[in-house]
Amino acid sequence: MMIEFFKHMEWKMLGRDHVATKIPCQDSVAYASHQGVQVMAVSDGAGSRTHSQYGSNIAVQQITQLLSQQFRTILTRMEKKGKKKSVYDNDQTFLKDWFLSTMISEMDKFAKTNAITLNDMASTLLFVAFNDDYYVTGHVGDGLIASIHGIPGQDYTKLVSEPDGEANETFFITMPKIHDHFRLSVGSMDDIRGFIISSDGLQDRIFQKKFGLSTNLNTFVQAYYGKTNLEYQDFIEKLITNRWTDLNDDLSFGLIMKEHQPLDESKKPYLLNMLSNIKSKDQIIKLSQYAYLANHAKAYKDLDYLSTEALIERLVVGI
Repeated sequence: MMIEFFKHMEWKMLGRDHVATKIPCQDSVAYASHQGVQVMAVSDGAGSRTHSQYGSNIAVQQITQLLSQQFRTILTRMEKKGKKKSVYDNDQTFLKDWFLSTMISEMDKFAKTNAITLNDMASTLLFVAFNDDYYVTGHVGDGLIASIHGIPGQDYTKLVSEPDGEANETFFITMPKIHDHFRLSVGSMDDIRGFIISSDGLQDRIFQKKFGLSTNLNTFVQAYYGKTNLEYQDFIEKLITNRWTDLNDDLSFGLIMKEHQPLDESKKPYLLNMLSNIKSKDQIIKLSQYAYLANHAKAYKDLDYLSTEALIERLVVGI
């Protein structure tokens, strides 16, 4: 018997340059889910701005909540087939205005309360939102978004959105007239098993404009298979400490990946750890006589709650 589930990792690390100057990590990562929709966002606060860590945090928190709650409406606006170009262009403008105003209004409130400016909170933005059928991405500035494909543990990646701008140039959501550098895309999930979003801190190790994605990224993703988030965090931090010693910028990424594991005693401790947010047997869907799907994204309340351990016990014997 097998169980299939999405697992996700939000990770960031203070850059060496900021350790020396005692500047806090300016990157932010956030995850949200609602009724079958999952969202991950990463934002890199501008190193030259005094309060960009607050801007990046507000950006990812606001955009993940908006996308998870309004995904179907956004998909409709992203649909290109059957629309006149003028209608499609208007929909794109509407979405960019909506996304930006949602983030900027909260940033503006924070700025006024703390006697700073929006410019002090400058940050990039990268996000992906998806359900079973479609995904939507958004990108302002540097960093990258890649999709995950292949057999679990032998995963490979494809570039979805690459960094914008020339070397030493980037764009921020707080800039006036940023629409031209706000890139939105939509696609089919088909054989996609997940996504990884990285800020520019890791960029040189996993991407080159001339050659595209590095095989380092495949290794990076493959290492998540079968690991708890704490185990994977240990792997990443040892990799950076021992091998990628010249990375000085803040480092961050968000990773969502579908995994399948056998429902047996040897995997029980791992499954208990990874499925700790499963609250009800209604979040388990029997796909066939030999496989279950753990649907993390659905929110159930007041429904026959079981502990994770009791739930897995039920699955092992067959519910």
